[in-house]
Amino acid sequence: MSVRDVRPEDWQTSVLGADGLVLVDVWAPWCIPCKRLEPIVAAIAERHVTDGLTCVRLNADEAPELVAQYALLSLPTVLLMRGGQVLERVVGVPKRGRLDDLVATMVSPDVS
Repeated sequence: MSVRDVRPEDWQTSVLGADGLVLVDVWAPWCIPCKRLEPIVAAIAERHVTDGLTCVRLNADEAPELVAQYALLSLPTVLLMRGGQVLERVVGVPKRGRLDDLVATMVSPDVS
């Protein structure tokens, strides 16, 4: 599984309507820390390919309404969502293990 770009017009179906856990990497082309987060998210997507994890990237510059709706004040921000609800928010570039561990606990069917 790869990380795919999602546009505001696709948000409803790709993120809010997705089955299972969705990892949303909110980034911008000018954001240097966002570039550091990109391989971490890609590795997580690869590691959880069989767990039903959906990984998408949202360009904050192209989605000001979503940035405002979700009160995204810093980049990068990772949203972990299920059923249209934000379950967890990670701001900045976490250590690879921290984000991966968080995702691993949330892809479990026992976590709601």
